[in-house]
Amino acid sequence: MKRELLAAFAAGAAAMALEMIASRWLAPGFGATLETWSWLIGATLLAGACGAALASLAATRLSAASAMLAASAAILASALGNTALVDALLPLPLQLGAALAALVLVGPAGLSLGAVLPLLAERTEARGARGLGALVAASTAGSLAGTLLAALVAIPELGARKTAFACASLLVLAALPLLRRRRATQALSIGLAGFGIAPLVLEARSDAELRSPYAVLELRPEHEALRLYVDGIAQGSYAPFATSRASALAHGQWIALLPYLHPRGRTALQIGLGLGEGARVLEESGIAVTSVELDPAIASLARERRFTRGAIHVGDGRAFWRRTPEPCDFAVLDAFQGETMPEHLLSREALGELRARLQPGGIAVVHAIARSEGAATAAIARTLAAVFEHQLALRTPRADGLHDLFLFASTAPLTVPPHPELEAETLEAARFAPPPDGVLLEDDRNPLAALRAEEGRQLRRASLHAARAKVP
Repeated sequence: MKRELLAAFAAGAAAMALEMIASRWLAPGFGATLETWSWLIGATLLAGACGAALASLAATRLSAASAMLAASAAILASALGNTALVDALLPLPLQLGAALAALVLVGPAGLSLGAVLPLLAERTEARGARGLGALVAASTAGSLAGTLLAALVAIPELGARKTAFACASLLVLAALPLLRRRRATQALSIGLAGFGIAPLVLEARSDAELRSPYAVLELRPEHEALRLYVDGIAQGSYAPFATSRASALAHGQWIALLPYLHPRGRTALQIGLGLGEGARVLEESGIAVTSVELDPAIASLARERRFTRGAIHVGDGRAFWRRTPEPCDFAVLDAFQGETMPEHLLSREALGELRARLQPGGIAVVHAIARSEGAATAAIARTLAAVFEHQLALRTPRADGLHDLFLFASTAPLTVPPHPELEAETLEAARFAPPPDGVLLEDDRNPLAALRAEEGRQLRRASLHAARAKVP
């Protein structure tokens, strides 16, 4: 029975680990959105159900060991071919491409893994309900271990491909004790295991600073600058000779307007660091900036390359401001992951907590990429208005047809004073009025992802098109 329990554990671990791994394979082409995760989870469940049904229909002609070896081969194939598959499906509509990619990447392995538990149950039929219960418990324990180890340890440390190789090898090693003594089958199994283990030993680790538990990160040099891509979406840049406040204002990065709106402000909380553009602009004005970045890989990169002089904390922005009592004069919400915005930072309750952290006259600003007349913009603006008495909305056109939006909010009036560095005509052209009929975003009901879905897809299509255009 020990052999069967080990096999059940390995199959459960591989199934859930593959789901975590496949999310990394899908992200550069289709994002890490709620829709993409839905297709991925659906494909995993569908494949598992079909595999279990297949095992019940053909149990006499299948074995648990053969199903595990087939799953191992399928995982290796996905690990080697995922990039080509995603590239081939990119011309399709985004949702269709994501659905097909999920089915192809996890379907064959999921089908085989879904058959393992029923086939193991047949091997232990004499033990009855007790044996079946033990197998289910082992499989569930494996699923838990596979989820946590893949997401929290293996993918950040090894990368998605090496983690897939490790899963494939685990399946082979767990299947070996189930095999009958046939040299050819055993030799094939050992070969598969060796093929999976070899890259873990031989492949040199590269770009360790970009090993992320949350996203696929890439740092590219572009036009004498560095640009950070998160799941295929440009998300911050660093240009050593173009980081001044004047440069930010000239390019419509209106976070640089904060020191003019509140000249006495001296401290800022930056949620979402990226490569530190916003933090550097505020630091140039003598403002002490505390940054909170969810992704430890981005935080480590910013520290090592000194993109900002201020303190950098790793964690969730809302969790940080709820647990850290120090007040601040400015709060900058500039958090993205790929094309998505964190909904829990923009609810009425979250903004109310943030208001309590601000000094009298303090200012909060939300940076969004959306249409200024869109439903998402209306919802964010209405929610800000439910918490703060005064608002100011500015926008900057983008080449992809969207806008960089900067929605300022405060308990004090927001008036831009005359200043030689500020062009009144430019500011007036950037000012806009958000639609008045937005949805109020609350912790209990926050449809921001759905409201931004089309804009997110537009942003992803534009980013992928720009990336392909730059490839020689």
